[in-house]
Amino acid sequence: MPWTMTANVAQYGGADWNNYVKTVPNCSPAAAKLIAFQDPAITYFFYCRGPLVLGNGRSFDPGDAVFFNGTEKPWWGSAPQCDGYARLCLAVGYVATDVASMQAALALTYDGGPALDAVIFTVNLNDAATIPSGYAQIVPGAQGPTVLTANQSVQALLPAIAPVVSQAHAQGTSVLMCGLNNHDAAGWAEFQSDADATQFAGQCATVLTQYGFDGVDIDDEYSAGTVNDDSLAMASYRVDAAIAPKTLSKALYDDTQYARYGYDGTTLFSNLTWGWTMSYWAPPQQQMQPYSGLMSNDQLCCGFWDQQSNPTQDGISWLADNGYAGVMVYAMSDGGSPALLDTLLGYWSNALSET
Repeated sequence: MPWTMTANVAQYGGADWNNYVKTVPNCSPAAAKLIAFQDPAITYFFYCRGPLVLGNGRSFDPGDAVFFNGTEKPWWGSAPQCDGYARLCLAVGYVATDVASMQAALALTYDGGPALDAVIFTVNLNDAATIPSGYAQIVPGAQGPTVLTANQSVQALLPAIAPVVSQAHAQGTSVLMCGLNNHDAAGWAEFQSDADATQFAGQCATVLTQYGFDGVDIDDEYSAGTVNDDSLAMASYRVDAAIAPKTLSKALYDDTQYARYGYDGTTLFSNLTWGWTMSYWAPPQQQMQPYSGLMSNDQLCCGFWDQQSNPTQDGISWLADNGYAGVMVYAMSDGGSPALLDTLLGYWSNALSET
C-alpha cells in the first residue's frame, strides 16, 4: 500500500525513541521503502533533505533515512528539512511473466502512490536430469541436482527485465523471484541433501545479484518427488543465508506440519521474512489461524484472488485490528485484480481511520 508522506516533519525530539531501529545514510525515499521491505517491524521513517539537529542531542545529515518499528505510532514534529513516511499496510501481487504485465502492475496507484510494495514473478525448480523441453537453466553450468529453470516466457523476460527493475526501485517497489516446483523430482520439500540445498541457494543468490531482484519467494506446489520432512527448514535456511539481507517469503498453504522440523536451530517459519496465505476462498480469520504462533502477525499477509475471494470490510478490519501486515493479490494480470486490490486497500484505510 502506498506510504503516506507528511511533508516537513521528523520524529519529535521529545518523543519516546525506544522504537528507533536504525539510520541509513546516502539514501532516498524510494530506497528507504526498499529497505523497510526487508524488515517487517519497520512501519515508518523520516527522510532528511537537509541537516537536522534535535533537542535530544541527535543529529542527522542530508540523505539520512531514519527508521522506526511499529511499537509506537509516529510522533511528528515540525522539521522543514525533512519528510515523514508511514506505511498503512503491505500489499504484494503475483504478476505474469512478461514486461507489459509487470509494468501494468507497477503503474497501479492508490491515494497518489504506488499500490504495491512488491511484485512477484515466477520461475521454476527442476531436476537437472529432467528439464522439460522448451525450458532452460537460468544459471548455466549449475550442476544440481536441483536447478532454477525458465520457461519460454521467462527466457524472453529476463533479458528485458532491467528497465522494469529500475522502474520498480525508482518508486520503492521490490521485485521478488518466486520459485515454483515443476512436476519432477525437484522441489522445496524434496531436497535430499544439504549439498543440494546449498548449491541451489547459490543459484538464487547469483540470479538476485545479476538482475537486482529483492528476494526469493517459495511456492511449494507441483513436485512429483519424494518429500524429505527436513527439506523446507534446510532449504529455507540455506537460501536465507545466501541472499541476506534480501527477503525470503513463502506462499503459505498446507505446510504447518513442517513447523516441527528444524535445521541448525531454525525452522521453515523462523527463516521467512514474509508469508502470504493462499486459501483464497476462506475468510481472513480462517486463513490466518493456522499460522498463529509460527510467524508474527506483522509478517503475515492474507491472500485474495479475484476468481475466489469475496472480501468484506469486517474481514479487513479484523486483519488491521490484529496487527497483520497486509494483503496479497494473486494473478494481478486478471482483469478484476486491480479493482480487487483497490477495494482491499480502501477497506484497510477505512479500518485505520476507525481506530
